[in-house]
Amino acid sequence: MRVYRSFDDLSPVPRSVVIGNLDGVHIGHQALIRSAQQYPERVSVLTFEPHPKDFFTRTASRLMRLNEKLRMLRSLGVDEVIVAHFNHSFAQQNGVEFATHVLRQKLNAQRVVVGADFRFGHRQSGNSATIREVGIDVVPVMPIELDGKPVSSTRVRDHLQAGQVPDAQRLLGHAYVVRGRVFQGQQLGRTLGFPTANLPWFGSRLKLSGIFAVRVHGVAEHRAWPGVASLGHRPTVDGRGVWLEVHLFDYSGDLYGRTLSVELCSKLRDELKFDSLEALVAQMHADAAEARAWLAQRS
Repeated sequence: MRVYRSFDDLSPVPRSVVIGNLDGVHIGHQALIRSAQQYPERVSVLTFEPHPKDFFTRTASRLMRLNEKLRMLRSLGVDEVIVAHFNHSFAQQNGVEFATHVLRQKLNAQRVVVGADFRFGHRQSGNSATIREVGIDVVPVMPIELDGKPVSSTRVRDHLQAGQVPDAQRLLGHAYVVRGRVFQGQQLGRTLGFPTANLPWFGSRLKLSGIFAVRVHGVAEHRAWPGVASLGHRPTVDGRGVWLEVHLFDYSGDLYGRTLSVELCSKLRDELKFDSLEALVAQMHADAAEARAWLAQRS
């Protein structure tokens, strides 16, 4: 899969284009991609950085960072992704300008695969009819529904923030995975008997906290490593910033600088502040036992 950051780098081949932020790449997004793959043209995804919501309001709450989204799109067999730089000039294009200059001239789109209620351009001035008017076919895809409601990134976020990880995974159609490079923290976990691999939690990511049973990819080849993770501010030790601290069961080794993918499998409890380190350690043992049992039952 090729990734482009500039429209000027594109060759003039015919394309079937899927447009959107595709945050989470959930089963609704996957349906769009499968539909585009039914046609002979190159399957291209047009997405945006920064996230338009973050550009306008600074309130984006992403399920995925860009590199995680690209990995998922690659696994789905997308041919190329165009990451358009979303800025004031780009946002000011009306529907006709976007359809003409971006879709027809830059992308050579033969067809655009979109959700049935798709709108675009400045003040949402464009729709499917706008695209057809500039000579591009439109393939509308009806929303995928689960439990009587359309699947959306918002529903996924709501489930995760409520601690309903399995429900979120049903909507995603895949595990919820956090990917990052291990950095050196305070090393307090090591002194307490629970060494951790620490991953950053970026500010634009989904607001989430708690203790989770996890599976970790990137520790050993051909297997996911079980563990328990704490996500949050570490209030008992007056932590600053949000980290994902992962304790790997029965593992010894140096993971500093290693890139890991951490699958959040089940939320065990909320993050709490304890009166003492002894109380914290006792709870950590209980959390580890619960996570081991949960993962063993689903291995």
